[in-house]
Amino acid sequence: MPNATALILLGATLPLSYMVLLFGDRWFHNRVDAVITGVVRGVAVSSRHRWLLLFNSLLTHLVALVAYCSLVAFFFAQLGTNVSDPGIKWLAYTAAIVWGVGVAIYLVLGPSFLVHLVSTLRAIDAE
Repeated sequence: MPNATALILLGATLPLSYMVLLFGDRWFHNRVDAVITGVVRGVAVSSRHRWLLLFNSLLTHLVALVAYCSLVAFFFAQLGTNVSDPGIKWLAYTAAIVWGVGVAIYLVLGPSFLVHLVSTLRAIDAE
């Protein structure tokens, strides 16, 4: 792959992929707020609906975030493999490592966060 093409791909993909991640993460945290408070768009929801939000919305979105970060990390690793310039190669591999750390963070903190939400909902149901 020509170095100019690799630079264009890096320059376009880094900010766009980060913007998509920020949007997804914001949506995820808005759903967390809905599960904890029991309010969706200003309307109170039942305990059953909160459990459904947790497992049908949050869990699937967490899996989607992990898959997205993995895909972007793989893209940058492949980009680094297919260029000859050492500076571009370093930049692509660095971006792959950063996205890989994001995968690790979501894989470690995501399940612990879900466990916390389950225990919070159980405590709310027990009241």
